[in-house]
Amino acid sequence: MAKFPFARTGPLLLAALWFLAACADTAEMTPSSKSPAGEAQEPSFAQFTDIPIPAAAKLDLDKTLILGAREAWVGRLAITTSASATELYDFYHREMPRFGWSVLTLLRGATSVLSYARANRIATVQITGSTLGGARVDLTVSPREPTKAPSR
Repeated sequence: MAKFPFARTGPLLLAALWFLAACADTAEMTPSSKSPAGEAQEPSFAQFTDIPIPAAAKLDLDKTLILGAREAWVGRLAITTSASATELYDFYHREMPRFGWSVLTLLRGATSVLSYARANRIATVQITGSTLGGARVDLTVSPREPTKAPSR
């Protein structure tokens, strides 16, 4: 049977590439737009006035997709933070009602999921801890289906 020169190092090389790709996903993303002075602008959470944003959170532009503006937006807001998953769970559990959201369901675990309703929208907060510290939050807001009278 012929021996391949990378038979032993191939899997190790693939694992190293996978690790580097995973690290790149969590790096702080900055938009390509420049300010008038030519400096890169930091992503801003200013347009999200209807949801709480943890201090020192960073927007992951590669995984964020927003349609609409102000309090009518829908989509996915992906953020990373140095806070632990436990701290973020407590933060959203405490702060979402202060922004007018009503609790629908709460699930605490390795990946915690909190669901809320507000007017004609539903918000789902998914919190996943990072093995290197900190956590990732995927906050999805979608339109709420209008309630229908039960059929007979």
